[in-house]
Amino acid sequence: MALNEGQEEIHVLMVTLTAQGHVNPMLRLAKRLVDEGLHVTLATTQFGCHRILKAITTTTTTTDATNFISGIRLLSFPDGFNLDYDRGANLDHYMESLAKSGPLNLSNLIKQHYHHTKLSCIISNPFVSWAVDAALENGIPCAMLWIQPCSLYAIYYRFYKLNQFPTTLISNMIIELPGLPLLHTEDLPSFLLPSNSFGGVFKLLSDLFETIKKYKWVLANSFFELEKEAIESMTELCLIRPVGPLVPPSLLDQRQSLDVGIEMEKPDETSLDWLNKQRPHSVIYVSFGSLAVLSAKTMEAIATALKNTKHPFLWVVKTAGQLPLGFEEETKTQGLIIPWSLQTKVLAHPSIACFITHCGWNSMLEALVAGVPMIAHPQWSDQPTNAKLVVDVFKVGLKLKPGPNGVISNEDIEECINQMLSGPEFEGFKKNAAVLKQAAREAVTSQGHVNPLLRLGKRLASKGLLVTLSTPKGFAQKTAKANNITDDHPIPVGDGFLQFGSFEDGWDDDDPRRAHLDQYMHQLELAGKPAISAMIKRYAEQNRPVSCFINNPFIPWASDVAESLGIPSAMLWVQSCACFAAYYHYNHGLVTFPTETDPEIDVQLPFMPLLKHDEVPSFLHPSTPFAYLRTAILGQFKKLDKQFCVLMDTFQELEPEIVEYMSKFCLIKTVGPLFKYPEVPNNTIRCDIMKPDDCIEWLDSKPAASVIYISFGTIVYLKQEQVDEIAEALLATGISYLWVMKPPEKEFGLPIHTLPEGFLEKVGDNGKVVQWSPQDKVLIHPSVSCFVSHCGWNSTMEALSCGVPIVAFPQWGDQVTNAVYLVDVFKTGVRMGRGKAENRIIPKEEVAKCFVEATVGPKAKDLKRNALKWKEGAEAAMAGGGSSDRNIQAFINEVRRRCTSTTMNHVDDIDAATMNFVNKQI
Repeated sequence: MALNEGQEEIHVLMVTLTAQGHVNPMLRLAKRLVDEGLHVTLATTQFGCHRILKAITTTTTTTDATNFISGIRLLSFPDGFNLDYDRGANLDHYMESLAKSGPLNLSNLIKQHYHHTKLSCIISNPFVSWAVDAALENGIPCAMLWIQPCSLYAIYYRFYKLNQFPTTLISNMIIELPGLPLLHTEDLPSFLLPSNSFGGVFKLLSDLFETIKKYKWVLANSFFELEKEAIESMTELCLIRPVGPLVPPSLLDQRQSLDVGIEMEKPDETSLDWLNKQRPHSVIYVSFGSLAVLSAKTMEAIATALKNTKHPFLWVVKTAGQLPLGFEEETKTQGLIIPWSLQTKVLAHPSIACFITHCGWNSMLEALVAGVPMIAHPQWSDQPTNAKLVVDVFKVGLKLKPGPNGVISNEDIEECINQMLSGPEFEGFKKNAAVLKQAAREAVTSQGHVNPLLRLGKRLASKGLLVTLSTPKGFAQKTAKANNITDDHPIPVGDGFLQFGSFEDGWDDDDPRRAHLDQYMHQLELAGKPAISAMIKRYAEQNRPVSCFINNPFIPWASDVAESLGIPSAMLWVQSCACFAAYYHYNHGLVTFPTETDPEIDVQLPFMPLLKHDEVPSFLHPSTPFAYLRTAILGQFKKLDKQFCVLMDTFQELEPEIVEYMSKFCLIKTVGPLFKYPEVPNNTIRCDIMKPDDCIEWLDSKPAASVIYISFGTIVYLKQEQVDEIAEALLATGISYLWVMKPPEKEFGLPIHTLPEGFLEKVGDNGKVVQWSPQDKVLIHPSVSCFVSHCGWNSTMEALSCGVPIVAFPQWGDQVTNAVYLVDVFKTGVRMGRGKAENRIIPKEEVAKCFVEATVGPKAKDLKRNALKWKEGAEAAMAGGGSSDRNIQAFINEVRRRCTSTTMNHVDDIDAATMNFVNKQI
């Protein structure tokens, strides 16, 4: 994204040493800034510049010419030593000398190259802390890029602020710090221990944290979701801004962007060809970075373990002589030994099962982003603490435990490898990482949340209002494309109009942080509040003031914006009233829910069936990996008093007792099923995230009530084994089917589902597989007999409204509770299994039994009869004068009343965004 014409040019100078682990994060941050239209220069010592140019050209290049790396200018300054001086021979002496000469030499570079150009900022790394003095001398604000975990920053900060840490007198102790796990002495950064032999580094860090207030910003190569507690613990002491992960774009599936990182050693590229010949998730990758030197006994233990496990391995050994005699020959058909690797490409390779690592932060971050579990064998510096994070905080690995002599045993290594390759940790991590990445993009701007708001917006517009559906810009663009909308003019809907608005969320469309829900929701609040406020004020200036603000449960901060502008607000609850009751009772502590100490207790809520521990909304269960979603939803319940009513996408006749009971606590208006709104012009406007395939003609060729419709929504990703079982069940029953198999987003790194060999040939025209379907049209088609569903509330309401029985296969969230209602309360469903709650594969025999039961079994007629009863109820509720129609009209009347009672809003308007704004009566 380039700077707009007329904007002032921004020049940034970055200062670093050139160890590979230092320079690569700097280069990748620099590339991001260049892509934003900034001018960036990387300054390092003349020796460092010589190394960089040699690494990228493989030939010696002079350092006095101006050089560029992917648009980043490279400059150098002297460090006071000749190029052939061994700077690593006495590191303390070198760093001390550089700290004395560095500020003056950097100041001279600034004066020489920026005497006609304003330098906007200097960004330095922690090991050139003296750069801040040069910046301040020249009146330039300075930032630091912290290149280790935020957790390490928190530890160092508190150490140098006189927290209690090990001393020569008390060398073994437990450290308790806010936002971090309990740390034993062996978990601390080695530079802080009394036994530390690098006094120069200790002093350097001491100087850095003594002058930390000189920095205007502290940036970190991490991301909020990864280290939320550590980052938040530092908020009041020293704000950290995570800008990572600063890893190659290929790891983030941004393959159109080239990596600017450099390799100081020449990598062996043949390893990728070797990996291509290995089975998926079968190879153990072993590398301990560029500095770690392992003892001969440790090398022997690793070699013995690798040989004994018989698993394929790729081992980076810089000096072949370090290996036990004969090992390479004995394992030549099992593994590959290379002097250096293209590590990011190796970690992204599908054959890699786990990574035995020293836990340097760059290696660890690359493994986390690639979704590769780790076996930790830390050596020094930040590595012991990083290993603690791997095991106890991120829970993506195991740690090797040295014996009494300080050497790890081959038995311990073998046990860790076996746990990783055949135990629950590896599969569990991959599954949770995949769901997390999918939920990241879908939960806030997902089709499942926007569709109910769009449907409500259309219903309100049909009654004579101008309604704006406002979403983050990226989603708005997808909606416009799917609907062939080319301008921002209001679209006629019934007696009113509907228009689409958008706001910037502050990140580029391809920003990798979008794949991390916790981080994105935090960013959306930061950017959304001022953006939505500005949008509403702009409408007022155009004489279209907003009269009401409707938001959804995942953006509780929206009610704060409405309150600050004096605009009435309401919430559209997009799940069942039963789930609303569960969250309400949980938030207010009215009923006991499962806890960490008692995770399997059942829950009895008023006017609801007994819910087993795995039938409550899964976000309320202590074992949920999505606690931040629970926090987001409960945030809405803490702000219920700010909203004058709660609209619900359900209908009174469907949940009469629980709606009546919950109405005692807050004003509830059932306005659903929004799927079943009456026919109005332009009611075809949709919020599909991708264009549906044309499958209606195929359905037209099938007999009535003969087709099973299978779809698991936009988020759920089944295991391949489960897909195989469903396919085999379809073959066994011979029932016609329409199966939606949505491919996963590329950045999630998930394989596209495949069907068993020969399956499609055997099925022929009896079945059809599509990537996406027009679900509303499919469910009302007379050929459809039942719906195999994950039981998301939208899908549940659509099936009930169309009179279609359901085979319930819930996975998470509200789905498990919805399934209970479908089977036990609405009596329109057959339970196939509990999905992730059961954590098992449902066998083909059980799947086939459910298919038969829902279509031609003894219960099939009752299921269909009940489904048709709810269809009639849904139609009656939404028809003129029905319960939901009356509630919608009452809501509009209340908005008008509130509008006329204020001076600011003198016309009837409503707004929805993943909010609706009601703007103007037509």
